[in-house]
Amino acid sequence: MGATEIVFVFVIYLLFFGAKGIPSLAKTIGKATYQFREARNDIQREIMSSAKGITDSAKEVRNEIENAAQLAQREAKKAHDTIEKSVKPTPIQPEVKEPINPLTPSDSISSSGVKKEDSISETPESGKEDQPST
Repeated sequence: MGATEIVFVFVIYLLFFGAKGIPSLAKTIGKATYQFREARNDIQREIMSSAKGITDSAKEVRNEIENAAQLAQREAKKAHDTIEKSVKPTPIQPEVKEPINPLTPSDSISSSGVKKEDSISETPESGKEDQPST
């Protein structure tokens, strides 16, 4: 309501009830204003308490999500470390083989380091036998 409407209603009230009714009108307006403010404050308190419950629930959910995220991050790091350890290449050690000895115990080596075989004998006499005599 605008100011002109309020003045118009006040003038009409004054015409019907006279100057004696003004105190009762002011008292009624005061009570109505008080009740209106109380109702508004009750509604605000109710909304705030509901919002507080919602914000508390939202905080709890947020904390649970953060805790779950931290737990998942720790577990992922553990899994990563485990995989990294199992996949990490180990240095390859060359196989050390026993040297191959081409000599058997029956073979003998001359002082010059050349292998001598028992079955072949290199004597000058054997060479003369193979040649025809002239």
